[in-house]
Amino acid sequence: MSDSLKDKFCPRPFEYLEMGNPTEDGLPCFCCCPTWVPTSVGDISKQSLEDIWNSKEMQNIRQSILDGSYSYCNKDLCPEIRDNRLLEKKYLFNEKHQKIVKENLVVLDGPKILNLSNDRSCNLTCPSCRVEKIMITHGEEYEQMKKVHMKLLDDSLVNLELIIFCSSGDPFASHLYRRLLFGLDGEKYPNLKVQIVTNGLLFNSEVWDQMKKIHGNIDSVFVSVDASTEDTYRIVRRGGELSDLIPNLEFLGGLRRSNLINHYQLDFVVQSQNYREMPDFVNLGKRVNADKVFFQKVVNWGTWSDEEYLKNAIWLPTHPEYKLFLDVLSHPLMKSKIVKRGNLANLIDAPNENRFRLLLKRVPYLRHIFIKVRQYIHNLSR
Repeated sequence: MSDSLKDKFCPRPFEYLEMGNPTEDGLPCFCCCPTWVPTSVGDISKQSLEDIWNSKEMQNIRQSILDGSYSYCNKDLCPEIRDNRLLEKKYLFNEKHQKIVKENLVVLDGPKILNLSNDRSCNLTCPSCRVEKIMITHGEEYEQMKKVHMKLLDDSLVNLELIIFCSSGDPFASHLYRRLLFGLDGEKYPNLKVQIVTNGLLFNSEVWDQMKKIHGNIDSVFVSVDASTEDTYRIVRRGGELSDLIPNLEFLGGLRRSNLINHYQLDFVVQSQNYREMPDFVNLGKRVNADKVFFQKVVNWGTWSDEEYLKNAIWLPTHPEYKLFLDVLSHPLMKSKIVKRGNLANLIDAPNENRFRLLLKRVPYLRHIFIKVRQYIHNLSR
């Protein structure tokens, strides 16, 4: 795997910063999803954003991208690596990326993307994520997070290109995130894009109206669903009802149809409890007008024992239902173009591709030109 990455470039550590969950020691930050790159690059409760952005740990991770070792990355879980979506260094079209590679830069201005993922408050208690309900509304931890939020936003909001709410809980269950989403003035930050990651149960038309000041900033919405039947939803999304979610999914599909959001995705964390519903989930995505349905492996966040995790890791060849899992993946619906295969790309067949797309894959330079043109058209449509 390392040899195949030698000539690849991942821009994430050069432009992205994520505020992780609070620990006993502080508020760690990461340069990618912590399950993909688990090394902390600093503590925002004790360090400035500038110090973290060019910390020794951050520089080491950037160097591992430039030397092609990707030694800090979990290559099995990273969907960019598994689905072969990394760009090739010699065909980079972004001038900043070209300069980084050419001059071997590991000290940079930034970040451009900030993921607020430090408040785990949520209206659900999904077994893969937590053992009890977490709702932080007051106390020392709440005040610490509030202070850090204000510090970061005061210093960084003007220069950010994208802010993400959030991947550790639900932004509409969190008092901190909800206050920011409802109070943020998009006219002050016309170039700032907002990405919302949510379970969707609280994201209805009333909530949309309360975010009216940033309607022009909201770029994408990602909804974690993980099921296509009521019974399975009650298990994997404990505390929620699929019948309550569907109207909200349809509402979001209407926003996408009206181009009020630029991208709409349904997420599905694959495990032994739900894998049989993957094809039906593809149909659900089509029905609610999602751009993509995204499949990825479940991660043990410390709520399961090793034995319990292995029971849920359905994609392991040693799992007793592994062959049944492969049968599900061979379903024709799993080849739909709406399917984003993530870190299951080596198991899910790619969609049927026409000659043009096959040519793009075989000739990297053409592929990068095609991506550049698509991004240019996308930016014009905003």
